[in-house]
Amino acid sequence: MNIMAIDDDPAAHLYNRFILEDAGLPPTCIKEFVNPAQALAYLKDCVSEGNQGSCWPDVILLDINMPKINGWEFMDQFLQLPSPFKPPKIFMVSNSVNPRDKIRVEASTHIIALKEKFLTPEFFIDLAKDLNP
Repeated sequence: MNIMAIDDDPAAHLYNRFILEDAGLPPTCIKEFVNPAQALAYLKDCVSEGNQGSCWPDVILLDINMPKINGWEFMDQFLQLPSPFKPPKIFMVSNSVNPRDKIRVEASTHIIALKEKFLTPEFFIDLAKDLNP
């Protein structure tokens, strides 16, 4: 399972690594970005190199509120990528669940759900089961 976590808070990444270990998953399955522009560049490289297995994410955990490029702006740019790969499961993540964000997520055909920080070991266990039945 390849997870891409995009969050401007380094503490959120540290927390996710601990939770992955609690869920029995290797912390190496997560690729972390504090800068959404760098995450987009990484994904563009994955597409241009055609090496889905080693770098294309199965899951994207995307913080909504980030400076410069927020989660919604990231999604706009991500959806412009010409990808021959299977679309990842995308979860928007936020400290506060804004009703407008919830409505946008529910209206999206690309986002699975809006999750409140911080994620639980059960979330990752269920995700692994869903991806590897």
